[in-house]
Amino acid sequence: MNKSSFSAVIVILGLLTVLSPTSFANVGRNAPKGMAFDSAGNLLVANPATGRIFKFTPNGSRSTFASGLTHPFGIAFDNTGNLFVAEMQPDQKGGVILKFTPDGKRSTFASGLVRPLFLAFDSAGNLFALDVKERYEGTILKFAPDGSRSVFARSGLRQDDFVNDAGPVIDQAGNLFISDSGGGNTAILKFAPDGRHTTFFPGLGNPQPNVLGFDHTGNLYVALTVELTPEYTEISPDGKKDTFATGTDAIGMAFDKAGNLFVADDATGSILRFAPDGTKSEFAHEVASISPDEKWEYQRTTNELGPRIVKAGTNEVARELSCDMSTCGNPTLLWSPDSKRFAFYWGQGRTHQTALYQFSGEKWIMLKTPGDEDEIEKRVFAEEAAQLKRKGMSKKAGGLRLLWDTVEPDRWIDASTLIIHASLAEMSRETEAGFGGDFLFTLKFDESLFRLFRYFSGRDTA
Repeated sequence: MNKSSFSAVIVILGLLTVLSPTSFANVGRNAPKGMAFDSAGNLLVANPATGRIFKFTPNGSRSTFASGLTHPFGIAFDNTGNLFVAEMQPDQKGGVILKFTPDGKRSTFASGLVRPLFLAFDSAGNLFALDVKERYEGTILKFAPDGSRSVFARSGLRQDDFVNDAGPVIDQAGNLFISDSGGGNTAILKFAPDGRHTTFFPGLGNPQPNVLGFDHTGNLYVALTVELTPEYTEISPDGKKDTFATGTDAIGMAFDKAGNLFVADDATGSILRFAPDGTKSEFAHEVASISPDEKWEYQRTTNELGPRIVKAGTNEVARELSCDMSTCGNPTLLWSPDSKRFAFYWGQGRTHQTALYQFSGEKWIMLKTPGDEDEIEKRVFAEEAAQLKRKGMSKKAGGLRLLWDTVEPDRWIDASTLIIHASLAEMSRETEAGFGGDFLFTLKFDESLFRLFRYFSGRDTA
């Protein structure tokens, strides 16, 4: 059995809920997410991996605009220069929309959301937010400037639930656009300001877009993956489709006043810039790799060297990471908020390896599991059996196994609390079809235990 390295004994508290698998929003954990330009031409970038909002001047100089966030995702500016941030707060079991004034003062604009993702403003100052419900129902919420809330659009307009889709984005005429991947054929829906909707573009095929964006001439850009190749599709106002660029998997997108396209590269965590003619350059290198205290940097690879931790701004190696670049797939690192620990994981497909590191004395050390992992599995199986009994289900519906090679870090809640994601899968043909599920554990470093935190039936909860 392929087991991952941990730093604490797992103790299961509460009940293990078994859910049927389903897909969830298509986002990478280590890459920057939301991007937006302010009126002065500065680029603001949300980085969930470090809980910060970075600010980049037009020449690429970086500073921290906001820190101490839990999981910032979509961001947008209103017409007076205030920045709004969609923020997941796992300790609150929900999400909020935060408001930052131009000088960085923070307040809560809206609360009681579940999983707010993308944000967009219209010219009247109304804020639109895509919120994903616990039952995987996506809803577009509309917030007036005074904060009053209404539902602008719900799931089920076509065959979709908005859960795996991108948007909303708004054109200069105030029309709202969102992708719709229902039925295996992705379309772009268009909503007039009064809420009436039509299909703007019906034929994107099977891929699910990551993000949408408008340039200043009204062309809609769609970042998606076609036959394993990331590409940016450009759709003109009259519905003509063209491929603008390929080869970069983006999860964030923004245009500057000169028409340059800036994207957050999901694979490297870097910010890339595309000129109007499609020429690509790197604007900021591996944004997500910098520790919150800005003393350390994670380098994925340099020439023949593998991933490592270096002192910020140098190539002085502080720790080589145990991952062979020829076999470990796409390595990812998540810093703790205090920069004293990080989770490092790598793999391909459904197979992952996870290692945890802590700064001790003057060096980084890899933590080991002091507990008996076979005993951990027994505890999981016992919870599973109890759950089946309570549901009145046959024991034949059991036979699930904990997939150790799917264990991977999800997010840090605070400096000593890491959420771990893992899967259960059926082991026998007698298992009820689709019976299985994904769940989250809480790893408390200072208490040396795992606690069952929250359940989702989707694999990705970031």
